[in-house]
Amino acid sequence: MPVIEEAVLIKEDECLEEYCPKKENCKIVQQLLREIEYLKTENENLRRVFAIARVEFTKKNRRIERLETELARVWGIVAEQDEKNESLEKRLQEAEAKNNLLNKIAFGRKSEKEESEEPHRPGGKKRGAVNGHTGHGRKIPENLPERVQIIDIPEEEKFCPCCGKPYEEIGLEEVSSEVSVEKIYYLKKIKRKPYKKTCNCPNPIVTTPVPSKLIPKGKFSTEFWVDVLINKFKNHLPIERQISEMKEYGLDISAGTIFGGFKKIYLLYLKPLYSAMGRSLKEANHWHADESGWHLFVRIDDKGNYNWFIWVYASENIVLFVLHPTRSAKVPLKTLFEIEPEEIEILQKAIANGQEKKIMSVDKFSSYKMLERLGLVKLAFCWAHQRREFLKEQALNILNLPLG
Repeated sequence: MPVIEEAVLIKEDECLEEYCPKKENCKIVQQLLREIEYLKTENENLRRVFAIARVEFTKKNRRIERLETELARVWGIVAEQDEKNESLEKRLQEAEAKNNLLNKIAFGRKSEKEESEEPHRPGGKKRGAVNGHTGHGRKIPENLPERVQIIDIPEEEKFCPCCGKPYEEIGLEEVSSEVSVEKIYYLKKIKRKPYKKTCNCPNPIVTTPVPSKLIPKGKFSTEFWVDVLINKFKNHLPIERQISEMKEYGLDISAGTIFGGFKKIYLLYLKPLYSAMGRSLKEANHWHADESGWHLFVRIDDKGNYNWFIWVYASENIVLFVLHPTRSAKVPLKTLFEIEPEEIEILQKAIANGQEKKIMSVDKFSSYKMLERLGLVKLAFCWAHQRREFLKEQALNILNLPLG
């Protein structure tokens, strides 16, 4: 073995006596053999380590391949999810847009009232005159009636305090004006002048006729009732408050007197006038109609709540309001045709015999459509409501939703 020979050559100079190629117990040979065995053992260990490492490397490589495959799959899922998220985000935006449009259709402002024409004031500029404005002076209304009040020096002071000679009026009054108010309740006594004929004709005494009164034999004038009615129904001043104000001016009156007068005015004038307006309305050939909710303060008849409805009918010269507990078609049937639902066939026969149908300008409420289905009227839908329909169809078209 070359290693042994080299070792022998090295050792020959040092220990030739101990060297013996045939001697089995040679220290050098034995040492070399031990080293060889050690190296073999280490070599086997390294081989086993390398074998194990090779197996582990193979496992690691397979695991890396699996992880790379899994990573590629995950990246594919991530890319797919990104696409889905982008698609969902787009759909969400479309859904929000649809929701906004549908909310506008369902709950948006229905009124056709135009925006205020008042110009916008940039920068929040305050109303009123600017600094340095000279103004317009004191304007005294010229349309008000005038009452002259003369303020004079007392008679006992119309002389010179020094010499006692009297003052002389020079006619140069100092005139100033101010707006004033006077409210007073007074007792108006009516005196009718009688006259006697100077001839021999019958009925020699002639007396001025009795002036007409709003309430016959009533103790309150027409002006009084006009003032109370205007304050109640135009100025929305309750009767109790009006009575309190009257007491402050010296007039003591009860609420029963006021409401009793209202009842008489209603029975004598308003009820006949309302009936006459209803008859005139029925004679028209073209009506405008609408209805809205109306809340009462008390329960009336058998209706279990305070929610009534006010109907309005307008012709060329009549506007009539009808208060009713329902929104059914029997209300316009009764108001416009003076018939009950069970009497419809009679009117249908009259229309079939040549009577011309009336025209109604209305919205698309079902009660009006019922009149048209019964053949009583022709409906002309309000253009304001038609415009809303066009806007709704436009919105539905934008949303790609079915029309109608």
